Amino acid sequence: IDLDIPSKDEVVMFATLTERQREMYAAASKNMLEQILQESWDGKKPPATRNTLMQLRKICNHPFLIQEGIEDGGFIEHTNESIVTACGKMKLLDTLLKELKAKGHKVLIFSQMTRLLDILEDYLTYRKWDFCRIDGGVDR
Repeated sequence: IDLDIPSKDEVVMFATLTERQREMYAAASKNMLEQILQESWDGKKPPATRNTLMQLRKICNHPFLIQEGIEDGGFIEHTNESIVTACGKMKLLDTLLKELKAKGHKVLIFSQMTRLLDILEDYLTYRKWDFCRIDGGVDR
């Protein structure tokens, strides 16, 4: 056991939803999300939206979890700045990580959604930052 580890600092921060997230959240609340998604899926059938609570969770975590841009393999087809600007939480995370990286900190991020880890992996690759992903789907 390492007794020299500094104590944990915990700060609660609130991230606002982007305009697109607000639109999607309102539509999901009214069970109209599938109609909004239909526009961005170019005639393809959008993912099922029966579980409203799960859809609201996905929208808050990152709209790419149910929106266009995600390929079958879990990777975003063309990663660009929209991976950050599409999501309020990602904007906040981007600001925090830039500051922490500049100060030489290491960061540990937990998520219950492996698809969100896919998005974070694409984001970190886009920023050209080193990372190590540890989850059930990674070969050791």
